[in-house]
Amino acid sequence: MRQADLRDVLSALAIKMERTIILLDTPVRVTFFVENVTPLTAMKLLLQNEGFDYLENGDCILVGRPEKLKENFFNLMALTRFNLKYISAPALTALIGELEIPLKILSPETNPRTIWVQGTPRELGAVRGIIAALDRPENADPKTSIPLERLDLLYLNAEIIKPLIEELALSAQVITLPVNPQTIWVQGTPAAVERLKELIAILDRPENAGLETKLDMASFRLNFMDAEKMTLLLKEAGIAEKYILYDETAHLLWVYGPSSNLEIARELIAAVDLPENAEQLPHIFIYQFNNISALDAAERLNEMAVFKGVKTLTFNYPEINGELLVICPHHLTEQVYKALDLLDGARRRIRMPVDSAGKRSALAARRELLAELTGISSSRMHISDNLSGDNENPYYVLWVEETPDKVQLVRDMVEIINAPRSGR
Repeated sequence: MRQADLRDVLSALAIKMERTIILLDTPVRVTFFVENVTPLTAMKLLLQNEGFDYLENGDCILVGRPEKLKENFFNLMALTRFNLKYISAPALTALIGELEIPLKILSPETNPRTIWVQGTPRELGAVRGIIAALDRPENADPKTSIPLERLDLLYLNAEIIKPLIEELALSAQVITLPVNPQTIWVQGTPAAVERLKELIAILDRPENAGLETKLDMASFRLNFMDAEKMTLLLKEAGIAEKYILYDETAHLLWVYGPSSNLEIARELIAAVDLPENAEQLPHIFIYQFNNISALDAAERLNEMAVFKGVKTLTFNYPEINGELLVICPHHLTEQVYKALDLLDGARRRIRMPVDSAGKRSALAARRELLAELTGISSSRMHISDNLSGDNENPYYVLWVEETPDKVQLVRDMVEIINAPRSGR
């Protein structure tokens, strides 16, 4: 459709869907192109591009600006229940408020893992996307959850750039909303957010403004060649540097832009990424664990016995140190990183006694020291009542409610406190 009246476009879609579509707002001229989608999807994309929303009432679809629909047809909006697994309803409600979505949200106090949302189909779809991105294990504890960061685009639509972000396989969750088509919200590690900012800086340029289809982009996993050297070869082959991204750590390379760029990259990489061109020196890096000790990680990685040529070295006090030195061939770097990420995943909490004493005050003092030394909150450490039943000879137990690896960290630290010169 080129400069077509919105009413004509909606009429054509209504005929295909065998439904009635009523425009409740001033008609506008639209230029719109899609292919290989259903009429309903085409309608949703069209309305999203023009800032409209819709409500359904039987076979009738009402189209208009969101504020007009809410003002006149609020009783037609669906009240939908969403069940949460990890994030609490109050926390999710606060995040939705941050995203500036005008919704009516109910969260019963008796069930903190359920919310009820009333809104238009587009707004309810946005809520589903938000829950999919944020209802994750790492957000179960509000004290450790990573806040959302807002990134604004100048030229590109967020929906166009989102698939490219997903191809980068960053350790981050991305949210885009129709109500803010040039805004991206991201939740992730500082490194992932910085990488995302670099991608936006490269792609969000005046020459890419107004794109109505997604950019062509391809990723290439290098098995032997160094990513930086391959980038130099691609530049010599005629691909501008601004169309090339690479991640040396992950041994990955991305090329975007005209289809000719992708063809050149495929042919060149296939021709030169060969064993005879492999780097002789191994890749060496230090991995910092957050949930397990370096000693446990090294032992488990060795037990996996799937990475030939991979070696690990620990530093002093590996039972409480989270740093592991890894030496591996370049072509295995990404697989080793994934294995280490998996090993470092947070596990379910367990309850385990870690120490005992005849005085409650002694365990209270030790609890504070353990919190300082391990970084585990003292609220996760509890002191029992007198278990001996004898007030003359009391017996108290200090127990921890944490993941198995963090419980082991506390137990190791207790051993060191009892005998400072010892170690596992």
